[in-house]
Amino acid sequence: MKKPFFTIVAAVAAFQLNAQLVVVNDTWKDGTRTDPAAPVYSEMGVDSDADGDIESAWFRGGAGTMDVTDRGDGVNVLRTVNQTTSSASWTTYFGSLTLGLGNKLTLTWVFTPYNMAGVIPGNTSQGFRLAIFDSANWLTADGTPADQNYWGYAVLQNFAPTLNRANDDNLDLMERTTRTGNLLASAGNWTKRAGGGTQGTQGFVEGTQYTFVFSAERLATGLQLNASFSGGNINGSGILAASYLDDSPDTYTFSGFCIRPSSSTSAAAQFDTGLFKVEFIPEPGTIGLIGLALVGALSGYRRLNG
Repeated sequence: MKKPFFTIVAAVAAFQLNAQLVVVNDTWKDGTRTDPAAPVYSEMGVDSDADGDIESAWFRGGAGTMDVTDRGDGVNVLRTVNQTTSSASWTTYFGSLTLGLGNKLTLTWVFTPYNMAGVIPGNTSQGFRLAIFDSANWLTADGTPADQNYWGYAVLQNFAPTLNRANDDNLDLMERTTRTGNLLASAGNWTKRAGGGTQGTQGFVEGTQYTFVFSAERLATGLQLNASFSGGNINGSGILAASYLDDSPDTYTFSGFCIRPSSSTSAAAQFDTGLFKVEFIPEPGTIGLIGLALVGALSGYRRLNG
């Protein structure tokens, strides 16, 4: 029985809508955070161990713990715990991705904060920091990322039940401007490019799930950057965001993601991560050309086969 041509066209349309590479999509079904180990680091779009996830290895530095655990309902989470007086770092390498014109990278981190009793309600610090970066040397075992040359962008975030900093200064979107040095310990290694958040609105609430999304899209005019937290009633609207068009970026390559809480007085003592995902999206015109090529090939097949 011949397949109706309209179903083939529908299949091509589905391809066009889904033509993106899911580089990492990890929910820790296998119960481990160290797969794939160095020097592989990331499954890069292929579930090579057939465990239902596309993984990247995670590394813990500083104080606290990092373990995959059942959250109590049969679902695994990556649970990270930091301490009152010391910082921690949680780092993963998803693989080296370079953006060509029209390419877009989207990183998604879904987490729930717990044990916030120690967070100082009125703290104005930006002790909760995240970086999307590239570097030459990667961790091979648990530890803090080394002082070296870094390229990329960071988010410096006020973490409290209420956003306590001035307007548009609660989420700061930063660019790496001091090339060498530590990754996130020194705010002076970064320069603010955009900010978001209204002073006095709701911040982070214990037990509420939040989604952090960072995207970088290479345009003819530069690199369009967007960073946001969504969930609950954060910022009084459910979304806290900042955007910036970098017209002279130092890099189009990204390879790693790092989270650094400075202590449990300026960030939650526990974070349960339910999803870490990285997507690489081709330029839309490229998808269209591939789709047209498929339609042409399938049309020829139809003519040859009646």
